[in-house]
Amino acid sequence: MSNWHTVAILSSVILTSTVASSAQSSLQHWLNPRLGQLETSANWTSLYTFDQPVNDQSADMSIIQNNLNVFAPVRQDDHAELAAFGRVNATDLATQARLPDADVPLPDHLWDIAAGASYRWKLDNDWIAGLASSLGSPSDKPFDSLDEYNLTATGTLLIPARRNDDAWLLMLNYASNREFLPHVPIPGLAYIYSPDKDLQLTMGLPLAAARFQATPRLTLDATYFIPRTTHLQATYALFDHLKWYAAFDWQNDRYLRADRPDDDERLFYYEKKATMGLRWALSRQLALDFSGGYGFDRFFFEGENYGDRSKNRIAFSDGFFAAIQTLLRF
Repeated sequence: MSNWHTVAILSSVILTSTVASSAQSSLQHWLNPRLGQLETSANWTSLYTFDQPVNDQSADMSIIQNNLNVFAPVRQDDHAELAAFGRVNATDLATQARLPDADVPLPDHLWDIAAGASYRWKLDNDWIAGLASSLGSPSDKPFDSLDEYNLTATGTLLIPARRNDDAWLLMLNYASNREFLPHVPIPGLAYIYSPDKDLQLTMGLPLAAARFQATPRLTLDATYFIPRTTHLQATYALFDHLKWYAAFDWQNDRYLRADRPDDDERLFYYEKKATMGLRWALSRQLALDFSGGYGFDRFFFEGENYGDRSKNRIAFSDGFFAAIQTLLRF
């Protein structure tokens, strides 16, 4: 993978870490310096978290998640490109657990529905500017009122550096439902350094990353986005079309419960996961991904930010999960 693809992956972290779920496979295209090469893509993921007891309550909990992400170019050439994207993420919670301080039940269903567009264009000096925005509703009652809407907007500027294919990445992001500092525009700056074809490093804020091609078959990846989004993965190519991987993720989702008493509060879900899986490329257009693993340090809470994590807290025991993913591109 070139350092330009690394730029795209990291930029997608900025864009997707502000929402409840990721369409990273689509967003990787956004900052590729070669315009006019977008492809229509879609991925569907179904994940089942096995039943476990809820701490300090006489209740159990299991979770079923079904997520659909789509990305499609609208118009493109070698100087500019316009694309649309969307997602429908559905989470079913099988539990009798209640938010203890509010004494209300945890919602049975949580949704994250959103749509947006991106536009990129090449400047006369070969810099690439980009704008992306989405409007959605992560809630138990999507679009019930304006208090359940989520707006994100990101501007990027990709500046080639003098050394080889290195690059500077400048960003500005607004998100009404960001994990930290919602509604506050935050800037970003990173330098993408690629000393050779086997190593790419990204150094900056609010993100950092590394990719190392340890052997022709083994690839190591690490990405961190402040303050609590982490992805580590080792991928081994067993055969040309079959890859095994092991990963660790620290992630979170945020929802705007329709009947919350304080509009500034959000329903957070935090989880750490250790995953192993197989990805099988049946063709250039179709791939299947089978994975499973162990989730831990899992809890919901309702508050304004992470500092409120002891308020209205619902934690449940560590346990196993299984997932299947279908990836399409055209």
